[in-house]
Amino acid sequence: MRRAFVFLVAFMVASCALRCGKLSQKGGGDTASLLPTTDISGWSPSGSIESVSNTTDLYNWDDGAEQVFVDHYFVEASRWIYTASGGSLQLRLRIYALRDSASAQAAYNDTRSGTGTPLTGSQNPGREARLDESAIQALTLEFWKSRYFVRVVIEENSLQAKNVLFLFASNVAGKIP
Repeated sequence: MRRAFVFLVAFMVASCALRCGKLSQKGGGDTASLLPTTDISGWSPSGSIESVSNTTDLYNWDDGAEQVFVDHYFVEASRWIYTASGGSLQLRLRIYALRDSASAQAAYNDTRSGTGTPLTGSQNPGREARLDESAIQALTLEFWKSRYFVRVVIEENSLQAKNVLFLFASNVAGKIP
């Protein structure tokens, strides 16, 4: 009887901690499956995929943009850092799954800083996309497609870096159903 009681209490504590965001579900769901693994020549993933499926862990990513995704029905997110051959250049890729495409579009609109240039035609990997070239030493490409918001940041501002951004964005967009 005592063993059953201890088991029940342990189960309740673990269940509450998971729901309240105290235990992180690492490994990811469908956002992790959209991240390139070895698809991009000359680039390798660094470390492991970080995935979150609750708002507490999302806020722990501390980049200041979390509330936008929470406001638009955040479901899960994954991120991974990639390093170029030679290790001198890094690229950060984040994918956020939201409730539906209307939520993804709203999050895209709400994260707009006013500095991005809309991408059209073959440069646009999603439904809507923009390229921010305003930083001296970085480029950011953001797009939404289906129920996903994607952000790709490379720590260099050059034509070659821009081509890498488009390559990663196209790779991810091609995996989105």
